[in-house]
Amino acid sequence: MIKSLQSIGNSKALVLDKAIMEAVGLRDDSLLQITIVGGALIITPADVNISSDEIAASALKIRKRYKKTLDNLAK
Repeated sequence: MIKSLQSIGNSKALVLDKAIMEAVGLRDDSLLQITIVGGALIITPADVNISSDEIAASALKIRKRYKKTLDNLAK
């Protein structure tokens, strides 16, 4: 399968079709490990043993603590 990158702001995104996500067991909130080996980009599900709730709680703390900085970066 050949895919192209899509522009999102100043970044590029690789959009995964629903069929691909289902085939490898990914959900919308799945974490991914990205590795580069010999010029190849390898994307695998990450096994970090952290719950989605713990990640959300950490993100909320970061947003509260660095709100002004994050707002400035978003501009």
